[in-house]
Amino acid sequence: MTDNKIRQLSLPKLLLYVFIPALLIFGTYSLATQFRAIIPPFLSFMVIILVVLIPIEIGIILYFSKKETNQFNLSCAFLRCEKMPVHKTLGISVVLILIGGIVFTFISPLERNIMFQTIYQNVPEYFKLSDFFVHYKDYPRFIIIVSFLLYAVSDGILGPIAEELYFRGFLMSRISRFGIGAPVIITVLFSAYHLFSPWEFFTRIIACLPFIYCVYKTKNIYIGMIVHCSLNTASVIMAVLSVIKN
Repeated sequence: MTDNKIRQLSLPKLLLYVFIPALLIFGTYSLATQFRAIIPPFLSFMVIILVVLIPIEIGIILYFSKKETNQFNLSCAFLRCEKMPVHKTLGISVVLILIGGIVFTFISPLERNIMFQTIYQNVPEYFKLSDFFVHYKDYPRFIIIVSFLLYAVSDGILGPIAEELYFRGFLMSRISRFGIGAPVIITVLFSAYHLFSPWEFFTRIIACLPFIYCVYKTKNIYIGMIVHCSLNTASVIMAVLSVIKN
């Protein structure tokens, strides 16, 4: 479908569709941390991805698809999508994965240190997802295993796919009237949407803008899925290896 035929969202509605899921995720996570003596917040968050994030974002896509095509499917996430050879999709994705990996490896620690020493110095340690890797031994072995399994499934695969369908497929196509500004707007809002970890706001923008722009330019949402899933899965692997070494 051409851009001028895609029903556009006003900026106020765009903000609603970004921050309603964000606030629900943040709210349920904040509530879940109150039970941290029994269930680690890290595990709670992985469950929240499955029972809050994915149902809400996929649900909105299904709602719009039903409203506009009279069918319950994901078509509203593929309005601005064109075919590309697999080898080209993979080649572009590899380059973008490397760029994102470098950014998260070198810039994220710097931003986190600055933010935790200034704006977010009063954030409780237990609220940070990374705290699990410091205190995981405080929980039963079963809880640890389940946490890592859900980490791989929820944060490594299913969550990123849902977010790509929602942000790059559904939302970005509905602000295509902004032209090249569309991926920039979506990148900033996507970073701000992570209310549970705002101390990586600028890192996410720098790491995500290249592949989000590429998704916009090539009209290939699969690039976003591959890059997003790969970066998150790499984090899972590194986290597991760090625990094994200890």
